[in-house]
Amino acid sequence: MKYTSNGYAYILTEDIKITVEADDLIAHDEFTDYVRGSISVLTGFKWDGATCAIDTPDFMRGSCIHDALYTLIQQGKLPASFRAKADKILFNLCREDGMTLFRASYVYAAVRLFGAKHVSNG
Repeated sequence: MKYTSNGYAYILTEDIKITVEADDLIAHDEFTDYVRGSISVLTGFKWDGATCAIDTPDFMRGSCIHDALYTLIQQGKLPASFRAKADKILFNLCREDGMTLFRASYVYAAVRLFGAKHVSNG
């Protein structure tokens, strides 16, 4: 899935960084830096929020990181097998930010079922 800058609802205004359990992968491009155990999404990154869902405060950080990771997978900078980890990261961030277990589980099930088409570059 490819976006243009005029097709996004949100633009990151300050860097965000999270810690992950995947220290064997390194990727870098103009908006996301993934280096041994952490992911930083840099100011200016554009994303659409919660795709096919309601944007709520407990979804914003997770959707930003998730979209950045899916973009890296689509670009071939992370392996397709990383999608499962990206989906789990989304679930965990939503829970950390106060999303109910029911909704976070629903979100996780949706990205597991339908997320593959968003990382396909074919």
